[in-house]
Order: sequence, then structure tokens, then C-alpha cells
Amino acid sequence: MLQLYRIIAENPRKFILRPLVFYWALIFILTTLPGNVIVNSIKLSDKVEHILAYFGLSFLLMFFFRFLKSHYLILKRLFFTLLIAMLYAGFDEIHQMFIPKRQADLLDFLADTLGAILGVFIAEIIIYICDRKLKSS
Repeated sequence: MLQLYRIIAENPRKFILRPLVFYWALIFILTTLPGNVIVNSIKLSDKVEHILAYFGLSFLLMFFFRFLKSHYLILKRLFFTLLIAMLYAGFDEIHQMFIPKRQADLLDFLADTLGAILGVFIAEIIIYICDRKLKSS
């Protein structure tokens, strides 16, 4: 895992920024599709899908902020990641009010927020472990 972390650190634009932009665009595209177009072939709960989507978004955002040249402090990284994820979740729910067969849902927003919190938590654990190992090696 440490070797992969080093590779990502050497080229964060390629390994973090591009996937983040692609992933975020994918979330936007999927939430812009009319409700009757989406087929749930995996048969996951709607709330689980929201949790997973925002887990991925906040996970990538955490690494994006970690590898910025300014090396955001932990609290700033946590704060900005959660703030951005929650603002986007709110925007996304409002935006869905204008999409056919879709609606804004407070429980979806809460599931998005839970996913963002879990993504931040897991990403921070990985960042902490890898940074600590890098310092000791």
C-alpha cells in the first residue's frame, strides 16, 4: 500500500484529480437521468447507493486535498471535504426536483452525508498510516 501511495503522491493530477473529475461527472450524469431511465440491476437500496456514491466522492476529495502543494492540515482537509460533499449533496437534491420522475429527498441528503463521513474517516485512516510509515522510512 505504501508503494501505491508514493506513486499517487508523485503524480496526483493523474491518479487523484482526473478520477475525481470523472467520478463527480458520473454522479452528476446519473442524477440527471429521469427516474424511469435508471435500472437498478444490482438491487441495492436507494440509500445504500447514496452512501456509496458519496463515500467515493469524499474519499477522492480527501486525497485531493492531501496532495495539494499546500498540504492542508488535517482539520482543514476534513472540514473542506465534508463541506464540499454536503453542499454538493444539497445541490444535487434540489437539482433533482427539476428532473422528470425524480424528487428531492431529505433522507437521500442524509445518506449522502453519511457516505461522505465514512469516506472521510476511511481516507484519513489510510492517509495517517501511510504518512506515518513514510516519515519512519
